[in-house]
Amino acid sequence: MEDISVGHSRCDLMVTDQATVAVTWADQNRTDRLVFNFGCKDPENGPMAQVLSGAPDILPVGKFIEDRRLEDGAWDRHQFTDQWYGPR
Repeated sequence: MEDISVGHSRCDLMVTDQATVAVTWADQNRTDRLVFNFGCKDPENGPMAQVLSGAPDILPVGKFIEDRRLEDGAWDRHQFTDQWYGPR
């Protein structure tokens, strides 16, 4: 388990209100999990952020992320609907 977010040694440069992604992979012997907050702007996180942001286009996971698309480390949200937040 690796949680790269506030308090992690790779998250000294933190920008708030950024998306977080959690990736879990397993085999017969072990389960691993990575949690990454895109607000962690430390330079060594750049390549990982780029790979993770491309995952919906590379892997067949788009339907599992509620029709949201991750590009360049930021959420491109569809228009919010009244059913989520009530009348505006």
